[in-house]
Formats: sequence, C-alpha cells, structure tokens
Amino acid sequence: MKLWLRAGVKTHLPDGCGISIVFNGIYRAFRNLGYDVVLTNPGERCCELWWPGNWETEKNDNFLVGYTGGDVPFSEPVLKGWEQLDALFVVNTYYQKILEREFSVPIYALRHGVAPNRFPAMASAITGTYQSPFVFIHCAFQSPRKGGQFVCEAFSQTFSNEDVLLEVISPADEPFFIEMREKWHGNFKKGGNNPKIHFITVHRPHSQMYKNYHGHCFVYPSLYESWGLCVTEAMCSGMPCILSRLPTFNDQFNNLCGWWVEMDAGEGWGTPNIADLRRKMRYAYEHREECREKGMYAAAMARHKLTFEHGILLDLLPALSKHGIEIDRVIEPISFAEG
Repeated sequence: MKLWLRAGVKTHLPDGCGISIVFNGIYRAFRNLGYDVVLTNPGERCCELWWPGNWETEKNDNFLVGYTGGDVPFSEPVLKGWEQLDALFVVNTYYQKILEREFSVPIYALRHGVAPNRFPAMASAITGTYQSPFVFIHCAFQSPRKGGQFVCEAFSQTFSNEDVLLEVISPADEPFFIEMREKWHGNFKKGGNNPKIHFITVHRPHSQMYKNYHGHCFVYPSLYESWGLCVTEAMCSGMPCILSRLPTFNDQFNNLCGWWVEMDAGEGWGTPNIADLRRKMRYAYEHREECREKGMYAAAMARHKLTFEHGILLDLLPALSKHGIEIDRVIEPISFAEG
C-alpha cells in the first residue's frame, strides 16, 4: 500500500517553517528508506497521512491518519475531522497519554526528527573552538513563549566584564523581536544597555539553518512546546542546551545533553526561574569541558535516536502494522544527499 502525504489545504509550504520542515523531512526519510510515498492521489487504496491545517477528511476506503502537535485548543471542525480518522499521531508521548484519555480514535506518538546531513556537527563543542568569546545562542521565530526575554534578562544580570556574547537570532523582524531589540540592543546611541547582546535578523532556507548553531551553548527557556525543532537541530549540531523543564521535552532531551531550568509556579507550566537560568548559564560558561562533553553526547543522541527515519521505523510503521497497514517498498531506495 502506498502512503499519501497530504499537507491539508496548503498547496505550498514555505521553506523554513516548522510544518514544512517536518513534512519535507518525513517525505525524504521515507524515500531514503525505500518506502512508496507519494504527494498526490495515487488513484488506488492507500494510507492518507494528513498534516495540520485542514481536517476536512471524508471517510472512504483509504486508511486515514492524522498528525498534529497536540498542544493547541481544538476547534469543532478539527474534532469533526478526527471522527473520520482511523488513527491519530501526535508529536510526543506526553500529549499521547493526555489525548488517549479524551478521544476514542487510536492515538500514537510520532516524534519529530532531524535530518543530520542538514546539520553538520559544526558547533564549538565538536570543533574544539573554545577561544573567546564564549557564545550563547537563542534562535526561534520570536514570540514571548519562546523565552527570549528571559534569556536577555538572565544574561544581562549574569555577565558584565567577561568575554561572552549572546546572539538572539530571528528569521524576521517580528513585533516581539523588535521590542526585545529596542530594550536590550548593544547600540548605546539607540538606547540599548548591553553591547554583548547581538540581535540578528536573517531568513535562511532550511538547507542553511545549520549556520544558526555555531556557538557554545543553546539557551531556550520556553514557556510551552509541542516539540521544539530548534532544540533538536541545535543538539544535532553539537550544542549543549539549557532548557525549561517542560514534560514535552522529555522525548528528545535529558541532563546528559545539557541543563534543565526549574519553573516557577504560574499559568500552564509556569515561567522559567531567572535565578536558576542565571546559574546554568554561568555554569556552562565556567565549565567548558563539561559543556563540550554534553554537546558531543547531544550530537550523537540526535543522530542515532532523533532522526526522521528513526521516527518512521520505530513509531509510525509499527503503529500502522497494528491496523494491518503495511507500506510498500520500492525496488531501490532514493537517497537525498542534502538530508
């Protein structure tokens, strides 16, 4: 049986957005593994894998599968579309356990992955380039939930005369990114107050995103996540991470890859404890050999356990087999050298 990957109503997924990265990553991984996957209607009974963005599924002879993050409120049209599904996949085991208690459709975890060939191990932990300055990196599509405000605050309170930098990278001048830049920018003529914080606006296609992960330590004190693709990409590049202690990170991260930041009580999972974030950043700066070891472990873990191929072989295909669905193999696997 063929697998038909469907991107909802979208006819084009912009390069670099999360949905596009996952969609293309899973497509390439299936082809690399030699499975018969198509992007248009094959004209025969198949397994349809629906992406977020459109749940107007119609029951037919195909085996209908949905794939979603699991972390957003679900509207009535979405829930109605779920009623037509034969199985639903979410991005981590945390949401799987929650949704299993609420819905009758079989629910499985298909964890997001990374394409290792697109993220060469170039970070300082791998290359050994620990000469000054020591560079912390925070990069994501900037919104308050990504935690950039906590990174800037903790960095400014922790470091003064040390030879250290913080790079805050965004693909666009989003309003919150502009707000942070105006508050923390290092250009004193513009009212900034910390010359060691560099704000970088650069849109990179996914094939060039590895350039974001060139520093010594990745800092991501997020308020909530379904997965966190940038964390997996940073790990694959050889960067140890400082992360909020969120249950959704447990499938991809442990303390051998970096450091957890404890959360203060509050709405949702709370907010990152600034004092603890400061301690972890200071510790990483002062313990560079341990930083390097954690980065090397993170890279090895990502390349062996967090690839898209890994998710397909260990999550998706076994779950489909439980329903009697076997995806056909092609005669020769088609390899994509770029990822």
